[in-house]
Formats: sequence, C-alpha cells, structure tokens
Amino acid sequence: MSQADPHTDLITPSRQTWVGCLLISLVSLTLLSVRLFDTPVLMSANDRSRWCTVWSLVEKGTFIIDEIRVKPGWDSIDKVFHEEHYYSSKPPFVAVLVAPVYWLVKSTTGWNLTEHTQDSGHLILWLINIIPLAVSYWIWAKILSSLKLSPIAIWLMQTIFCFATLILPFATTLNNHLPGALSTLFCLYFYLKIEPGKATLWNLAWCGFWAGMMFAFELPAACLILFAGLMLLRTNPRKTLLAYAPSAFLVVAIYLAMNVVATGDIRPFYSYYGTEKYLHEVAGIPSYWADPKGVDRAPDSFPVYLLHCTIGHHGIFSLTPIWLMLFPALIGLRRQTQQRLFEVGLLTLSVTLVVFGFYMTKTEHYNFGGVTVALRWLVWLIPMWLVTLAGWLSQVKLSRSLLTLWLVLLVPSIISAWNPWIGPWRHPWLFQVMDKAGWIDQYREKVTPFEKPLKTWFTSLPSSQQQLPYWALYRSVDVTGQVMTMKLEVTSVLEDRIELTRTMDGQSPLDFTLSRSAFESGEALPAMLSNNADPSLIEFLRGFVAKAGIDVGYRPGFHRYLKLPYQNNYIRCQRSAAETKLRLPESGIWVASKCDLWLTDQVPFGTAQFVTTLTELTTGEPMSRRLWPVLDHSGLHPPVANLER
Repeated sequence: MSQADPHTDLITPSRQTWVGCLLISLVSLTLLSVRLFDTPVLMSANDRSRWCTVWSLVEKGTFIIDEIRVKPGWDSIDKVFHEEHYYSSKPPFVAVLVAPVYWLVKSTTGWNLTEHTQDSGHLILWLINIIPLAVSYWIWAKILSSLKLSPIAIWLMQTIFCFATLILPFATTLNNHLPGALSTLFCLYFYLKIEPGKATLWNLAWCGFWAGMMFAFELPAACLILFAGLMLLRTNPRKTLLAYAPSAFLVVAIYLAMNVVATGDIRPFYSYYGTEKYLHEVAGIPSYWADPKGVDRAPDSFPVYLLHCTIGHHGIFSLTPIWLMLFPALIGLRRQTQQRLFEVGLLTLSVTLVVFGFYMTKTEHYNFGGVTVALRWLVWLIPMWLVTLAGWLSQVKLSRSLLTLWLVLLVPSIISAWNPWIGPWRHPWLFQVMDKAGWIDQYREKVTPFEKPLKTWFTSLPSSQQQLPYWALYRSVDVTGQVMTMKLEVTSVLEDRIELTRTMDGQSPLDFTLSRSAFESGEALPAMLSNNADPSLIEFLRGFVAKAGIDVGYRPGFHRYLKLPYQNNYIRCQRSAAETKLRLPESGIWVASKCDLWLTDQVPFGTAQFVTTLTELTTGEPMSRRLWPVLDHSGLHPPVANLER
C-alpha cells in the first residue's frame, strides 16, 4: 500500500462516477423497500414495545400501554410495571417522533395500527426509515466527493454503505439504531465542513444538533458529543460555545423532558433494570426478566463474551470483515494531511474503545443485544468507521491487489447485511451455523424432562379412595359457536385398578378401567387397558388419531403461563405435544393429527388445557381444531359446577 501524494495523484470523479453512485443507491433502496414490505410490522418484542407506545399516544393520549398490550400479537417482554401500569421500557423519544407520522397516516388513509397493522405500519416505516436512508446515501456521496477519491474508491465506499453494513437490517423495523446511525453520519458531514479558525455558526449549529440527536437515540453517544466539542473548542472556541453547544444541549434537554413526562424522572425506564419495575409479578405471571431465556440468560464468561463480540457468532470482524481495514486506516492516521479527517480518525478510535469497553463491563447484559443480527449498540458507530476508511483511501493508491482484498472482505459483509432477509430480530447467520453444529448450546432453553413416558393426554390419577371425588370438566367452543363439554371422573380406586367414567354431550357415558402400575410406568395404552383395548377408547386416551398399533408418547416442552376461565390469575404449566401422520381411510387424505397439553399439578388429572388439531398435509390448512380448557373441577372451593355450560 503506497502513500499517494494528495496534490498530484488526485483523479477528479466524472459525471459517470456519480451516475454509478446513484444507481448503486437506487438498487439498495429498492431492495430495502421490498425487504421492508416483506417484514412483519410486529416482528419482535423490541419493536412491539415501541409500537405499543405509538398506539397509546395517538389513540389514548398516554404512555401507558395496558390496553394495547393485551391485544393478540402486541405484548412484549420489553416493558416495566410502574405505579400499577405497564409502560414500554424503551425511552419515549422514538415513539414521540413516530406518533405524529402515525396520526398523519391514519388521518389521510383511514388505516389504524390495530385493524390495518401491516398496511399502516409498513407505510409509517417507509416514511421514517427509507426516506431518511435515501437522504443519507446522498449525504454520503457528498462526503466522498469532498475527499477527492478515485472513481473506483467512490464506488467501493458507496457499495459498502448501501450493501455491506449492519445498519441495513434495521431499515425494516421500528428502532433507535437506524436513526442513531444516520444522526452520526449527518453530524460528521457538518463536522467535516467546519474549517479550523473560520467555521460558520450554521455548520456548528447543525453539527451540534445532530450530535444531540445521536445522544437522544443512543445514550453512549454522550462521549462523542463531549470529544467532538473539545476538538471544536480548540480551533473555534467562541463559535463552538455560541452554536455547537446550545444546539446539542437543546436536543438533550428535549430528550430528558420527554423522559420526565413519560416516567416522572429524567432517566429512561431501562435504567431501572434489575429493580422491581422489571422484576414484577402481575396476575400470577412473573416478568420475563426474572427468568430470562436464551442469550438473555447471559451464560458467557468475560473472555468468551469478548471472543464472540469480536470474531465469534456476533463478532464485528467475523460478520463484517470489511472493518478489518480499520486497523491499517487507524495506523495510517499520522500520515493524514486533512486535519478534520485526522480528528475523525481520533474520534473513531477513542469513541469505539470507550463504548465497546463500557458494554464489556455490563456483565448483567452479556446478551449481545438480544436476538438480533448485530451488536446493535455499536451500529451508530458505523458511519464513523466508514469516514475513517474513506479518509484512508484518500491517502493511498487503490492498487489491484488492495482492491482485490477489499472485495474479498466485502462479500461476507454483504451476506451478513442481507441475511436474514426479514428483519434484524434474528440471530446472525454465523450464530445459526454454530448452533446447528452444537458448538454454542449454552444459549438453548432447557426442557424439564418427564419422570416417566407420557402416553395419555392426562398425567395423574388419585392415589387412594380417600382422594375422591376426583373429576375435571372441560368445555370447548368451536369456530361456529358450538359448545361441547366433557367430564372425566374417577369413580373407584382399587389397588392397581382405577375405574373412570367419561361423559360427553350427546354420547352415552363411557366406563373403563386403567392399570395404575402400567399408567405410572408409561407403558403402551393396550397394557393400561388390559380388560378393554377398544380402538375408540385408545384414541380418546391418546388424545389424537394414530394408526393402529402405533405407540406414540408426548414430548416435554417449555413452561408457559395459562389463564383458565374460572381464574383471575395465571398458572404455570409445562407445554407438551404429540403428533402423528396418517392417511384418512374415508377420503385417502394425508393428515397430521396433533394434541397439545398444558400440564400442571393444580387441577385433577394434571392437564389444565388440551388442544386437538387435524391438519391436511398437502395444503397445510387445519381441517379441525378444538381447544379444551378446564371449566370446573373437584378441587375448586367453592365449586363452580353450576356455571352455564
């Protein structure tokens, strides 16, 4: 890599160079627009949390999200319980900015977020994400123009910004990381226009404004406001105090005021992590953060976490190896002839080290930013890295070998930026590869195994005659409103024999006897029914349709919370399921027959709810589905057996 003479080795970009940049930008924006409209609006807990606040602000005039969070598909783990109400744990700044856009969309189109979630949400996201991103592409081209790069270097840097950074996945969802990164770019644009000793108040004011916006979107950007301010003070002290500082302070003050209105404190709710606002229990359901799952459990030691943040499954350099070129770029800072580029390089180095070091000290947050494609708390630094690379390219010749190296590093960076296609709330492709290979199974949620094989849709029987009465009443309502009830009751307990009766609407009572020993050891159903192996009875006990002679058991699943019709609070249940595939004899159609269970020791027979589903395999369409929750049982005091059925 040979150093270029900045005065004699310049190649003035032609009109064709900028036409090429325009085409690169248009292709990127088109693909991002398609990608956005393919992405579900309520994709993850992160964006749902903010959408809840947007809806509440426009529809109810409040930051409280109690009403919207109970709508199917809207609830989020990113919430706090404050003064007997739920709030988003996200700072309110983004939601306050987006709420007027939602109001405008609703007023002009008639779409609202609950009835037209995809249509209204996609339009809002296109307005607040894609249009600002298009402006940023133009701003980036202007920065490249000011650096006097060769046409190939300009195309390379425009391609990196438009196709190879992990800013791009965040263009399809409601988040703070995209606007944070764009604010950084706009701040750097005006910073580079500030000439030492003769800066204009206009440029300093805009630089300060966008620095304040960086802070409002990404709190660690406070260090950049400070460092950049100190550098500007050194060369333009009076104008920095007159323009840069007041502009930045104004935005910061607005941000803090929004926090006070929303939370009663200048601190955002997420600063209360680990307190009762996060670790609450409401209606029997503890907060997710009392027992987090997956990467949120923070199972890694510091060395392992550092490894995965740099060259591992969430690594800056493993996912986007284009940033490896930052090392020679930063080493070459001492040869940089343009003062502002030299200062940006110093800012890049110092701010990156401070921010990365800060997050390395947050041991309780060893979760890589949660389930996401990047170390998302570093995304706002990407424009600084880009400017540093572009500044370095303005000082070196882009030889064929160096260009080849750039392209080799560019390809995997593009893959990481566009995989997965739908949204940023997925683990990186490298994480998925390592997880499939079994190298990082420490993040998987552990399933509690059954003590014995489970062959029936219920898990327990009374241990003695003294426990009678022992019964449970289940009620189901199908899509047509038809109500069915089923009562399962133990009538007698005689040593190894348990006598039961099943009563269903419109059917004669079914009496049968189970062998306790066969039931408790998890033997096949015919062994439990030694005196009556009728196929219809076996099908009833199994809970789903299967071929004759098939011995299929239930698989244990994760613990979840369920609210039954007679309860105010939720109960903790272990999910379980079993499924078989068969051809129906009457029609010859291949189907999947499945039964899902919610298991608990708080009701007789141990099953609080079960769901039977029959799905046609060729179309994937459900042919039938019935949900059977417990309506009443012998353990209730007082009983509710007289409720209307």
